[in-house]
Order: sequence, then C-alpha cells, then structure tokens
Amino acid sequence: MTGRAALLLAYFALVPLAFSRYVPANFEVPKGLLLMLCVCSCAALAALEPGRAREWARGLVRDRLALSALAFAAASVLSALGSICVSDSFWSGGIRFAGGVPTLLYVALFLELR
Repeated sequence: MTGRAALLLAYFALVPLAFSRYVPANFEVPKGLLLMLCVCSCAALAALEPGRAREWARGLVRDRLALSALAFAAASVLSALGSICVSDSFWSGGIRFAGGVPTLLYVALFLELR
C-alpha cells in the first residue's frame, strides 16, 4: 500500500468520526479541516514523486470525467471571483464550508481518487 493510499484510507475512516461539540457547525468544520489536511498531505506526497506530475497531467487530458471536474472547479472559482464579496465567496466566509477553496479541495480529492 502506498503512502497516499494509506492516507486516503485513514481519511475515509476518520470522516465519520469527525465531530466536535465545541464548534458552531458540529460536523462541517472538523470534516473540512480533515479534508484540507488530507488533500495537502496527498499533494506533498505526490510532489515527492518526480515523474508522477507529467503522467498525471497526460491522464487528465484523456479523461473526460476529469476534464469536467476541472471545468466545474474553474466555474466555481470564476463564480467566487465575480461575486459581490470575493473573500467570503472564495474562502467560504463564516462557518459554511462551500466556497471556492473547499470546492477546489473536493475536486483535488476526486482527481486523486480517479
């Protein structure tokens, strides 16, 4: 089992357990922080493999599902940048974890799992 596979397995095991009574959104904030940790860790592990980035990019060009996920991410970023309050839309202001950056994290996790 590779390091990324073990990390993703740990993420999927911990998501149902991510719950805290001490934050306003009991499940959403810990789950979002766990998502950020997982995606950033997967990106760091992928950066340690020198030839993987080129191979990954070639795979994206041929995969229509991956291209549609990237188009969704681009639309999310453009929507956040075009909103009235860019910082709230892009960084998901407040407790809601559904802005531009979280959407990019979900797309990155999807692309890592494909």
